[in-house]
Amino acid sequence: MGNSNRRAVSIVSVVIAVIVILLPFALTGCVWVRELDWPGVHVRAEAGLWPFPPPRLFRFHQVRIDMTRQPPPFALRMPDGKLIPSDQLTEQALAAYAVDYDHLAVHGVERPLPAAATRKRIAFLAGDVILDFVDGRATCVDIAAWGALRRVAAGDGGAPGLAPLKSERPFHLPLNDRELTEIFGKPTRVHQYAFFT
Repeated sequence: MGNSNRRAVSIVSVVIAVIVILLPFALTGCVWVRELDWPGVHVRAEAGLWPFPPPRLFRFHQVRIDMTRQPPPFALRMPDGKLIPSDQLTEQALAAYAVDYDHLAVHGVERPLPAAATRKRIAFLAGDVILDFVDGRATCVDIAAWGALRRVAAGDGGAPGLAPLKSERPFHLPLNDRELTEIFGKPTRVHQYAFFT
């Protein structure tokens, strides 16, 4: 066997070995995860497949805001397009939009409701906002958009949105890093890693 044949067999062997080693990771659903945090605000997105390089753009379909931890000020977009500042998120101010929501699971995560709290839901064509209230004031705001529907609904206002406090132009979910930074400022924590699903 000549040197060129041995070299070809060696290269093919290496390629097969790499595929055999990496294929189980790809088949098990190992994805890239990016998390951003601000005081009281957490977002998490999954995208791409490990071992390939992470994508340059992550889309965050869900934003969780703990109002008890004094998050940066923001405005929440209502289904009719009205923007309500975060310090005015009360049961009374949202009465025209919110209906009772008695489920324990909020966007796929079980979250028991404290005894003194009420839970309300604001429905959008391509997502929703679920709020917990104590003494009439919002204590938790969970915003989610349903992926593909967002493209159809964003133009007519059918997707939930957030805006910087003094802005008249909301960003519809899913959001990217730049939009989130424009709304909440520079994140206090950015964490990116591979995750086996």
